[in-house]
Amino acid sequence: MSRSTAWTLDFGDGLTAVIGSGELAQVVSDPELFPVPHAPRHCSRAMVWQGRALPVMDLGRWLKGGEVSRGRLYAGIVAHENREQTEKALEFAALLLSAIPVQRTVDDDAACSLPPEPAAWREVAWSCFGEGDRLYPILALSHVFSGTLK
Repeated sequence: MSRSTAWTLDFGDGLTAVIGSGELAQVVSDPELFPVPHAPRHCSRAMVWQGRALPVMDLGRWLKGGEVSRGRLYAGIVAHENREQTEKALEFAALLLSAIPVQRTVDDDAACSLPPEPAAWREVAWSCFGEGDRLYPILALSHVFSGTLK
């Protein structure tokens, strides 16, 4: 049995996933977002973080195919490797969240199949684990920010 630590991310409307504990760099409350003209609706905003412009992904919107209900807005700044680069340098981006991430322990014995809905989980998640009646896809951030999500 292998255990590791992860962050649970809440995208709104009951859509949650986890990322590795080292992949979350910071959480920004009420981030100032700037429009990105001609970009798909799920990634049509950017923000400035530590002097650099970051793409902002609304993964909840992409998974749902439309608007997501959120109360307060947060941006989870995440670190990922660019699959297209040979040097594998870390890149930063932001995910829109509806709550502050919660840290949890993930156990290999809890591995299970990805949720059947939305089917789009198969494009952005490595695998999944279950806890009670909840399923938590494990995000592949390199896929989320690959630029191939339509």
